[in-house]
Amino acid sequence: MPTQSSRKTGIIVRIHKDGYAFIRPDEGGADFFVNIADMRNRRDWVENQPVSFLPGPVHGGPQAQKAKNVIAIHEREVAPTL
Repeated sequence: MPTQSSRKTGIIVRIHKDGYAFIRPDEGGADFFVNIADMRNRRDWVENQPVSFLPGPVHGGPQAQKAKNVIAIHEREVAPTL
């Protein structure tokens, strides 16, 4: 089972209206396919946005799982408490 430490980072390079996107990993290599079911906070996703994800099983190409918007995560971590 993947752990938090095995998360990768990248940017969203294409978003399709049919419910999937592609992530280009920061380390290079092939783009990762991600299904809408594996996109957290997907309403906030835009192209060229940084994300983190877990590499998933390869079915015709690399797939991402549990993809998260890095900016939204960072904003929650640094938000002041009242």
